Amino acid sequence: MNKLFRTTLIILGAVSALLVVLVVAVLFRVDPDQHRSVIEDALYEATGLQLDIAGEMSLTYRPYIGVILNDVRLRNPDRPQELASASVVSLRVDPGELLGGRLQIEELHADGFHLNWYVDADGNSWWMTERLRQASNSRQDSTTDESAPLGINFNFVSLSNGSADLQNLLNGYFYSIRDLELNSQNSNAANRSFPLQASFELIDPTAPGPWPITLSSNNRIDFENGNVEISDIQLAITPTLVQGNIQLQNLFGDLSWQGQLTTNEFALDDLLDNLLARQEQTTTPGLPGFRADRQWLSQLQIQFNGDAQQIEMPELVVSLGDMRMEMEANVRFASGMLPTNLNFNIQTNNLDLSPYLPAATETEEQPQSVGEPFAIEQDTFSIFDLEIPESLWSDMNLQGTVAVDSLFVSGIQFGSINLLTNVESGVLDLELQPTNVLNGSLEGNFRINSVPVRSEVTLELSTDQIDVADLSLPFITPGAVAGRLNLESRYSGTGNTLGEWLDSFGGASSFAIYDNSVDIGVIKQVFTAIAALSPTGEAIQQWPDVIRFNEFTGYAVFEDGLDDDQQIKLRLDNFDISGVGGFDLQTDSFHYDLIFTVLGLPSIQTIPINDRYHEVSWPVRCSARYEDPVNQYCRPDLSQVRDIFNQLSDDALQDRLDEAVTDQAPEAPQDSNRGLLRSLFQN
Repeated sequence: MNKLFRTTLIILGAVSALLVVLVVAVLFRVDPDQHRSVIEDALYEATGLQLDIAGEMSLTYRPYIGVILNDVRLRNPDRPQELASASVVSLRVDPGELLGGRLQIEELHADGFHLNWYVDADGNSWWMTERLRQASNSRQDSTTDESAPLGINFNFVSLSNGSADLQNLLNGYFYSIRDLELNSQNSNAANRSFPLQASFELIDPTAPGPWPITLSSNNRIDFENGNVEISDIQLAITPTLVQGNIQLQNLFGDLSWQGQLTTNEFALDDLLDNLLARQEQTTTPGLPGFRADRQWLSQLQIQFNGDAQQIEMPELVVSLGDMRMEMEANVRFASGMLPTNLNFNIQTNNLDLSPYLPAATETEEQPQSVGEPFAIEQDTFSIFDLEIPESLWSDMNLQGTVAVDSLFVSGIQFGSINLLTNVESGVLDLELQPTNVLNGSLEGNFRINSVPVRSEVTLELSTDQIDVADLSLPFITPGAVAGRLNLESRYSGTGNTLGEWLDSFGGASSFAIYDNSVDIGVIKQVFTAIAALSPTGEAIQQWPDVIRFNEFTGYAVFEDGLDDDQQIKLRLDNFDISGVGGFDLQTDSFHYDLIFTVLGLPSIQTIPINDRYHEVSWPVRCSARYEDPVNQYCRPDLSQVRDIFNQLSDDALQDRLDEAVTDQAPEAPQDSNRGLLRSLFQN
């Protein structure tokens, strides 16, 4: 930053000296074209930059002495690209002030001005030449006033139809400025305040359109001491207005800076629409999963300071409605053998996201009204396309905490949340400390190891005595299961997106539900279909609809993602379910081949059935979409059920059933998961 200011001011000083030459030429009625090469050579000798005045040079005498330059171009001879250009540059000078040793420019106007600021991948600016580097170092080391430039004052400065391209390959950004209009009065570098107004369009290649911006401020430049103060900042990006001040100290030495900025209360959704909407869209894009009929009133304030060693942010406050987040952060740059270190702490009040999330009925697709214009189809983004970082900051350490007083989302109230964050040597660790939720607690760990080619992601999650009555569970209608859930899960996999990870992960979960009550409607439906083929019949409909089980446990083993080869097992006293299958999140469907078995003694006989059916394995196919009615989830394999009934009276039935069970039951969990399951059951 200080190099940029030093370079800019040195160039301005050299240009000012050349303007004196032009004015002297005017005073003595000298044709300015005779000094064209002198001016170009003088700037080159002073800065190493090549000035080309390709157009005409003309003079005016009344009411002020003035010079007009046409088609002006500036470049670094060692670089292929022009640094700056202007169609017309005109200035008017007060000759009386000039004779007194002061350059008083009454008016400076540039039309069609364009600036190229380019930094290559090694951090080298294309503006920097060897002469500028020497002059900059000389100015930084000098402690005398001998290098002070000629006093410069601009009564009025204007830029019209300006533009700029700002590209930094080292830091990875590229921005363009178009339609720049700038005005300033009484501009100076002598520590006197002067105003500035500007308007322009900022173009980000990743954004769908330009961002209109207006800016005004009061400025004070103390060139002698290398200080700059920008106060009364008014930066507007509709509907947001940013106000505040920024100070820079010791530009020519050890640069330091500080500032504070605040915004008005603005509608965040309107700002996002203005920044993200494409011009051809007939409807604003909004954000998927969030309500579009509510204004997200937001406000921001920030304090910051820094120098060559560190950046501090003592305060960042962000509000959204009644929700408030406070953050403090510190970045210490790498030094010697120590890497860059980032520390942060975030604290929020009670967060209620329900006003900003749609109700279930709002997600249903509404038919389009006749005559309503069609919206341009927007780019669709799937949650499965969410990228997992391919490389975390291997040259940066990060430590932070997030504390939330409480969180209410999707009808669930979370108590105090504490999240610990750590990044070291390319490995991200997130630890969720025990959090009160649903009258129980939840805790977990999440790790991303970005060192391998494909990021390794590990997830551990456990619950203690969570009330499952209000918890949304797969394949289970709300209220069908009540009780207190204990869960232990551990999964790991690789991938560069969430979808890739879900296709590759492996691991296991075990659970137990205490003080439970279970709606066994699906089980009754399956056995009713089975009993219909029984020669003797069974009173299945006499089973109660809801049963309390002494034992409700189970596990699930994943070997290669969600789609297939999941091994599941449930035990509800004397009722056992086991099988293999998977589910497809893309189509919101599932498919499992299961074995339903009623166990005999010593299992507690909670589900009553004739002894002759004990230990009989009934094949059941469960395949449906989540949105289908529950009574369509599972059906018994009726052809195999008939075979079983035909064999029930055979003396050798038990031997054949043992063989059938061996063929149809799922394979035992592979060795890679046996130890995992053992540890889960022991917890």
